[in-house]
Amino acid sequence: MDMVSFNTDRLTLCHWHDALDGPQTRDPLERDLLPLLTPTVLAHLPPSLQTPQTPNAINKWVTDRARESDVYTISTRAQGQLVGLLILAAPHRADHIHLGYLLAEREWGQGYASEILQGLVAQFANQRVRLTGGVGRDNPASGRVLVKAGFTSDTDQSDDHTLIYVWNGPITPA
Repeated sequence: MDMVSFNTDRLTLCHWHDALDGPQTRDPLERDLLPLLTPTVLAHLPPSLQTPQTPNAINKWVTDRARESDVYTISTRAQGQLVGLLILAAPHRADHIHLGYLLAEREWGQGYASEILQGLVAQFANQRVRLTGGVGRDNPASGRVLVKAGFTSDTDQSDDHTLIYVWNGPITPA
């Protein structure tokens, strides 16, 4: 994907590949993820992203995400505290990216999700790309965040459990 790390007003998003290079950086990341990846935080994500709360499970979860996706850590600019992750996957086409994000429970309701998605859209504003995000019907707040960032509901792709939202860059992919 053609995206580099970026900042928003309050947040820094950095690809986590540097943190995965060795135990000196990976171990602290995994320790920080353990309290963040709670069952409540993961509840609205697909089953493949669920994980038990153990250090070994976190290690496997990180390995699996690194293998299948581009993952960005989300940290506060002021303190550098990890508050979430942005997951981008382009399984079939580089110009069609599936996105997911998660935030620590303590950070919910502070506008971080809107800030992240607006920053993400700005990163892709001049690229031929389609962003797709799925939201559980039991999580309407995430749907509102996507709409606020310029996504529209795609009823053809949605089902009884999941609403699909899309954002098309300036040139609609063929």
